[in-house]
Amino acid sequence: MDIKILIEKNNITIKKEHIDRLSAYVEILLRENKKYNLASIKDLDVFLEKTLVDSLIIQRSKKIKIKGSLIDIGSGNGFPGIVLAICYPELKVTLLDAEKKKVQFLEMVRDELDLDLEVLHLRAEDHIRQKIGYFDIVCAKALVSKPDKWLRWTVPFAKRGGFIINYKTAKFLEELKLSSSQKFLKKYNTDIIEKIDYKVSDSERIIVIMKKKKARKTNK
Repeated sequence: MDIKILIEKNNITIKKEHIDRLSAYVEILLRENKKYNLASIKDLDVFLEKTLVDSLIIQRSKKIKIKGSLIDIGSGNGFPGIVLAICYPELKVTLLDAEKKKVQFLEMVRDELDLDLEVLHLRAEDHIRQKIGYFDIVCAKALVSKPDKWLRWTVPFAKRGGFIINYKTAKFLEELKLSSSQKFLKKYNTDIIEKIDYKVSDSERIIVIMKKKKARKTNK
């Protein structure tokens, strides 16, 4: 396993100190995975490309800057939330997951790597009311659901002018074109502003970036 080679292979640029911390993060995951079966890892390089490297493809965006506050919904093993917290230390990161085993792992990584982030043991639908319109960036790479449910669990968290990042496949993008999804996006004044097509480990992937429009100024 050489994270530096994997990252450079995918034309991603990060600091050496961040590569070192990512390596430490992966070591914790591998260690704990032996005890608690957190992830299915048959080929480590392929696993890291589909999780860690995949989390950083957002660097290719021409529309979004990774700054401010971010929530990773259904964070699972911390992709992309922990990866982005390591590579963008000024980012205020919240990790949310409903599974106790995952939450305990995320807390362990946070404590061992001394990361300044918040870990919440909650379901997305239970937390929306508390943090509606709160975050600059909302992402949900590990959240598996159909577009309608995915939108209900992510878009409300974004503030006006905020971004929603969707790490999925082209099929998901096609499903977003269904009328029910379009009605939801219209309700929350949210547009798809960018699509990033890429390939990791021979898998065709796409990042769909949405933006919640700012409220219109009215003349008094």
